[in-house]
Amino acid sequence: MAQVFVPQSASQDSRVITSLNWRGPLFVKHTGSSVSLWTGIGFFVIAAALIAFQRQGGLISAILFVVIGVIVLMRRNREAPIVDVEVSTEGVHVGEKLYPASNIQSFWIHYEPEYGITELSLDLKQWHTAYVKIPIGDLNPVQIRDILVQSIPEEEHSETFFDVILRLIGL
Repeated sequence: MAQVFVPQSASQDSRVITSLNWRGPLFVKHTGSSVSLWTGIGFFVIAAALIAFQRQGGLISAILFVVIGVIVLMRRNREAPIVDVEVSTEGVHVGEKLYPASNIQSFWIHYEPEYGITELSLDLKQWHTAYVKIPIGDLNPVQIRDILVQSIPEEEHSETFFDVILRLIGL
């Protein structure tokens, strides 16, 4: 359940929300018939790659594909831990991890519930870090935006091809 913090000094007419808290999964596990299809295709591709590399003598490549297949299977079957999330003007706190506003270059809220996409995306200032994706579930994205836009620039984060593939195979 989401909790909204309103400072004591705020009047009834001009309420400024500075913090929003909720408990939710660390990641969304996408399920459905397309997931089974993509998993089957993934296994077929990995098996075909293994056979091709074995016949060509590329043992290291074959081992790499096996490891990738095992990792995909393990991640697909993993349950998402439930964590506390706090969005405030000072930053975003997810479980034990704190992302201070000073370390966040920009944020974007992907909100397409008809496609199962309701997430907060953070672009951190470290060049080597991918977007941090935080599920927001049924929360009001406007409230989250109103809090973050006070201290972090809002900039559209386009979804990468890799993000789409990971969603389709259920990761």
